[in-house]
Amino acid sequence: MLKLFRVNDDMISSKYPYRLNIYSKQVREEAVSNLVEESHMKCGYCESQLDKDKWRVNIEHIIPKRVNFSKVHPMNLARSLEKISEKSHTEINCLTELTMVDLPTVHDNLCFNYYNYIASCDTCNFAKERGHVIDGVQYKLLPTIDPYDEEFFPENLQWKQNGQVEGLDAINLGTLNIKCYRELIEILHLNRKSLVDSRSDKYRAVWSLCLQLTLCRDEYQMRGYDIDWSRIEGFSRLDKELDIASSYFAMKFELIFSRNSSILNLLHEKYGDFRSLTDLLVLVNNQR
Repeated sequence: MLKLFRVNDDMISSKYPYRLNIYSKQVREEAVSNLVEESHMKCGYCESQLDKDKWRVNIEHIIPKRVNFSKVHPMNLARSLEKISEKSHTEINCLTELTMVDLPTVHDNLCFNYYNYIASCDTCNFAKERGHVIDGVQYKLLPTIDPYDEEFFPENLQWKQNGQVEGLDAINLGTLNIKCYRELIEILHLNRKSLVDSRSDKYRAVWSLCLQLTLCRDEYQMRGYDIDWSRIEGFSRLDKELDIASSYFAMKFELIFSRNSSILNLLHEKYGDFRSLTDLLVLVNNQR
């Protein structure tokens, strides 16, 4: 999962300040074009590639459109709604002071706002819609983990070579606690077998490719040749994997790229100077 940034959002939110009718052809074309650009043509949650047909891309509600208000902690829901209100410049004051009587109305007004949408795959969309029960207990909405949130840090997810992901006990938590990350993994089924297998296959393929290319370059250097990466057979495949729009970039960065100084230097040459995955994503966004 990557940290995401809005693109041309002011234009869309000014045209559709309240409800975004995603069933209108024109509106959907505009919204989906923006959302898939923001998520690098991948699911905003699991980083699987999305269908290029805009009508087949799911537009997921970050805060669910159906909420069991009797089960949700009002302060947590109000805090999440307040963030949408601030981004969209919707004038709703003192959201954190709203009562349970007010919340359904405010939720209905903000839930269909552009800032509550994210592009997702079919599986994550379905899992999130059906997955608000963990271990038989109704999911009580915590401060929503939103990949667009400035307090979301992908470094708080720990990737494993077998393709699994866990919530990491990390420093950069902001107002989000580690339970949020772990429950998000459970709700979205981010360790579902098909996804884990796909990530594991990708890890092995890219790790093997990086090893092969670095050994090849090291051998040339030992012989005194100063050879450009692009002249090494297989580099074009690696260059595609170094693209942030490639599948499972967060996993590849943490498990492979950041641990191989030669490959890390390639990323610096490609994008510029950065110190972490979040820094890199901010850098790429600023270059748009």
